[in-house]
Amino acid sequence: MRTLSLLVLATLLPATAFAWDSTTEDVQFEGTAKIFRGIEWSGYLPSEDSAVAIGFRADTDAVVSFDMVADSGLTWPEALTHYWEGVARGGTLNLDVTEKLAAFIKIDMTWAGMTNLEIPLWERNWNWLGTDKYDSLLLPGDANEATVNIDAEELAGLDYTFDVTEDVQVTIGGDLYPTATAIMSGAQVTTNDMVIIEREGDALISLPSAHNGKMEMESVWQGDVYGTFGIEVVPWINICIDGFGCIYLDPFHYDWEISNDAAVIGSEPVQYLHALPALGVGNSIDLGTLYVGESTELELDITNLGAIELEGTATYTGDAVFNLLDASFYAGPNQHSEIVISFAPDAEGSFNGTLTFASNDPVLPEVQVPIRGNGVLEPIDEVDDDDVVGDEGELGAVRGCACNTTPAGAPLGVFALGLLGLVLRRRRALR
Repeated sequence: MRTLSLLVLATLLPATAFAWDSTTEDVQFEGTAKIFRGIEWSGYLPSEDSAVAIGFRADTDAVVSFDMVADSGLTWPEALTHYWEGVARGGTLNLDVTEKLAAFIKIDMTWAGMTNLEIPLWERNWNWLGTDKYDSLLLPGDANEATVNIDAEELAGLDYTFDVTEDVQVTIGGDLYPTATAIMSGAQVTTNDMVIIEREGDALISLPSAHNGKMEMESVWQGDVYGTFGIEVVPWINICIDGFGCIYLDPFHYDWEISNDAAVIGSEPVQYLHALPALGVGNSIDLGTLYVGESTELELDITNLGAIELEGTATYTGDAVFNLLDASFYAGPNQHSEIVISFAPDAEGSFNGTLTFASNDPVLPEVQVPIRGNGVLEPIDEVDDDDVVGDEGELGAVRGCACNTTPAGAPLGVFALGLLGLVLRRRRALR
């Protein structure tokens, strides 16, 4: 089970079907280390204290090199967490050994007050290369070792004859079989200053300061290497004495560990990128001003600024005049999606609310955007003279509304009676 280190956690999101993993990235680690480093060694058969002995002198250098591929991954939402997955046979371990080997005969002359006499037999330079595959990634835990062995074929053997006296000849021969082993184990992987020290471990990664849909990563693998180098010698001796014949001594084995060494080994820093989704949405939404009783709908654009798929949902809180009609969104890399929100003011005044966008963006997993709009009453036009219409004493109409008006004149009968009275008075005056 992955364990989480202590770090500031990102906002905890509601349980959804969002994708919380990045695509894995192949990361190749490479490195070298020197072992043995010019170690000199001498050995004698049958022993250094023998009056006559065969001596061997070795000068050894070796270089261990490796490369291994591992899969780097990121997961969230609780926190941006980095983990590794090994690759079967994804690593190669190489051992390159250079050996300078000399053989000589040592004759003890100290009894005569002289230094020992050395008679060179031969000198050779050899180079061996061994390689082997292993499962990456090497870290503490199960199977945290890679081994490469060199079992070289028989080297050019010894065959040297010399006269001990005029009557005694000694022939010395032998076969040489070099062996070398390098064992490498993992210690840790450091990524962006966070350390993983076990195969199934993980580490929290600090969020990027600039969110462009990519996470810049840098990793270094470190381990240890231990090496041994030895030679198996199978010598034989044939002694011939004039007048007596020859005595052959059967071969015998000597295993010498010429050198062993340990070193720290590690890779150079490896830089790579992890793709992330990145939510792009405006800072605020203004649906403008509407007459009370009217309504409008807005398709709100949502952009994925990242390099892998963005998905999420929007929720609304606030005045009831706003309503989400389509709350889910999905957009591929550098693509767009929309959600729909309606506005229908039911009274005069200003209205406000908040849209909350929850997505699989690990840097901005939850974004809140304010939304606002205004409602106003529809105006009523004033009455003017052109709006009044009269027809044969009917009531005027103002834009379809029946309204009372002042009478246009007196009735015709009353007017005729008045005129008749005036005529009668004029006749009476003439008489």
